[in-house]
Amino acid sequence: MSEHYDYDVVIIGAGIGGLVCGCYLAKAGLKTLIVEKNAKPGGYCTSFSRQGYHFDACAHALGSLRPGGRLDSLFNDLGLYERLNIVRKDPSDIIFTPSHKICIYKSIQKTIKEFQQAFPKEKKQIKKFIDFVTSDDLKTFMKYRGETLQILLDDFLKDDKLKAIFSILILGFAGCPPDKVSAVVSCLIFREFVFDGGYIPDRGMQALSDVLLARFLEFGGVSKMGKPATEIIFKNGRVGGVVLKGGEKVFSNHVVS
Repeated sequence: MSEHYDYDVVIIGAGIGGLVCGCYLAKAGLKTLIVEKNAKPGGYCTSFSRQGYHFDACAHALGSLRPGGRLDSLFNDLGLYERLNIVRKDPSDIIFTPSHKICIYKSIQKTIKEFQQAFPKEKKQIKKFIDFVTSDDLKTFMKYRGETLQILLDDFLKDDKLKAIFSILILGFAGCPPDKVSAVVSCLIFREFVFDGGYIPDRGMQALSDVLLARFLEFGGVSKMGKPATEIIFKNGRVGGVVLKGGEKVFSNHVVS
């Protein structure tokens, strides 16, 4: 790092993305600073209390924490399991419609039976569909590259109410109706978050953010809470750092925003 720079990397924002990025960079030995406009870290993974009640501000649960799952690998890499007590709700989700109540259980086979009991005429296709979207072979999904979730549902299922329930499960994650969201993205959401979801830090989502910040600092990182970045500095056609509220300048080789 040039002596002219204060840090190798400045990360704007202490949301989950910024915290995880910071942990890996600091763990790798880079001099890293995270600046955050709010007084505490977390972004969508924050919590607060009102009149004796505890609320998660946005994200309410984690997915992909099965052995070998994406988040499981991250937790192992950063040593989070030793610092967080994760519980898993069962069922993780319950879908209510005017005619059905469907539970998503920890056991995929139990979940399949739940759907089959509600839609007996689709019994075989329900199993085929859930087996497909929970496949460990990503190449399986490539058949639907460029297609929508609606196409995927139509290929496997006939009952419109059943297709609507599976669409609702994706809507909360992707924010799009089935004819507007990618089939491949939907498969990954089903696999990593719907059918492997419901994992919760027992002290709320803020606990995850607080532990990630603590690990970042343990790896040698530096944080500035309540310090919004107002400008990215450019020098000679490349990034050179950030300006913080109040005019403080922090120079760095790289900026992650």
